[in-house]
Amino acid sequence: YVQASRLWPENAELHARLGRTYQALEQPVLASQEFDLALSPAPNEPLYWEWLGAFREQYDGLDSAIQAYSKALEIDPNNF
Repeated sequence: YVQASRLWPENAELHARLGRTYQALEQPVLASQEFDLALSPAPNEPLYWEWLGAFREQYDGLDSAIQAYSKALEIDPNNF
């Protein structure tokens, strides 16, 4: 994913998946950066907001997670 994200820096899906990978590797700073890079070109992608919510729930607390989950539901109320 890292090499691919360098080749296609505007590819939101690559950044979102890289964020999930860094989250699984317990590297929250890098994960947060990648989620930001994913949402910048694709702010209306509910899956990325859902993944950000899960990340925030793990690292930032429930209030922060609720904001991301709420955004996912706002974009697609049938998402969950």
